Amino acid sequence: VGTAVDRLQAIPGVHSVAAANSLPLTGPDNLPTQREGHPEQSIGGMEIRVVTPAYFEMMGIQVRRGRTFTTSDTGASQPVAVVNETLARQWWPRGNALGDHVVIGQFQGKIFSEIKDYSREVVGVAADMKTYAVTAPAQPTVFVPAAQASDGIAHGTGTLSWIVRAQVSSGLTEQLRRVITDIDSRQRVRRFQTMSDIVAATTASSR
Repeated sequence: VGTAVDRLQAIPGVHSVAAANSLPLTGPDNLPTQREGHPEQSIGGMEIRVVTPAYFEMMGIQVRRGRTFTTSDTGASQPVAVVNETLARQWWPRGNALGDHVVIGQFQGKIFSEIKDYSREVVGVAADMKTYAVTAPAQPTVFVPAAQASDGIAHGTGTLSWIVRAQVSSGLTEQLRRVITDIDSRQRVRRFQTMSDIVAATTASSR
């Protein structure tokens, strides 16, 4: 992922790049998750977002407490997570989520061996964002740095979306596609769309 970010950012006209397993308003992407040591605080379909450090800034998601991810959050460092405000209110209604731990792949004390993630320290609480539709409430969400995503999370969450802020020009999409296939010929860019397109699709019926 890091190599792709650098290569994409090197394309003329590209200002910033981030990646996530699922974008706002594009539907669920979930795995069982538990607050460590508290089997009564489990969610079987926790929304999991695997993101690169620039994701929060690019998507305009404010961090209410703590911090977001940095390039120092690597596979060799302490496994960390950021939770959204909805989950913080649900699991830590009278306290601070920072410094506590969550375990993806665990539900009511049961460990799902096919996921097999780590105990992650909560380092930040992020503002809520929409998950399914503009009119639907935000869902409890755990964010994981892409550099720390275990194989179980990567397989469980599926696809990867690249978020590119750029000066639109002819040939840009082809350059983006070429970079991805040059890095890994097995990867295919399925479609290009703007966030405006995504928002429009979710509000079409109400309009």
